[in-house]
Amino acid sequence: MKRPNILLVLLPLSLLALLASCAPSVSSAASGSGGADSYRAFIDTALNKRADYHRTNNGYSRVDGVTKVGLLKNGESTTLEVTLNLDRSYRLVGVCDQQCADMDMKLYNSGGALVDEDTSTDDIPLVDVSPRVSGSYTMKVTMADCSNATYGCYYGVTLLRK
Repeated sequence: MKRPNILLVLLPLSLLALLASCAPSVSSAASGSGGADSYRAFIDTALNKRADYHRTNNGYSRVDGVTKVGLLKNGESTTLEVTLNLDRSYRLVGVCDQQCADMDMKLYNSGGALVDEDTSTDDIPLVDVSPRVSGSYTMKVTMADCSNATYGCYYGVTLLRK
């Protein structure tokens, strides 16, 4: 019986090992296009956990249709328009991915005045408001510290009310 050439057996295995070692890690690639789904799932799960926590411990419920998930690079901002009603208490909660060390949120009324903010150095901002006037408010979300300079960091914000 003829033995196979050892080079023909080992060469494909060596190439596979080389390719595997050159592939980006899950954590570094996840913010790219290939890992977007896993990061979206991470953000959705984190938002659900925060909403459940505030429902169970503080009596808040999630406002349907008022959630924003996206990708921001270090120092970038985005806004979310929300309608808030008089005589209700609201809580805006945010989360960001594992490569984010700090995300900030600021809430402005329709006149542009700052109503509340969370600019603490953390990745789970929270803004509370009991509006004096019903109307449109603007939530500004800023990625204050994201270590992924190439793709940015995923974030999510959602609105809760009592």
